[in-house]
Amino acid sequence: MPYAERMRTAIAKRMWAETHFRELERRLDEYAKQPRYIFENIQSESLGEVRFVEINQPPKEISFVIGDLINNRNRPIETAYRA
Repeated sequence: MPYAERMRTAIAKRMWAETHFRELERRLDEYAKQPRYIFENIQSESLGEVRFVEINQPPKEISFVIGDLINNRNRPIETAYRA
């Protein structure tokens, strides 16, 4: 593959990584706005207890977006290194 074509591919991957980064930011902002934990008060005869309960975990799709982001960030570096 000619050098110019490899560099065009690297630039396209870098631009696609920016798209993934914006999507990741959007999803994390959306997640941050939601309540994640609640406290439950548990009373017993001997002592009271408070439990910290997770009610909202991060969406599983975030891991895919992070994987794509890392892959598309690293690919231009590898392409430029091999050029």
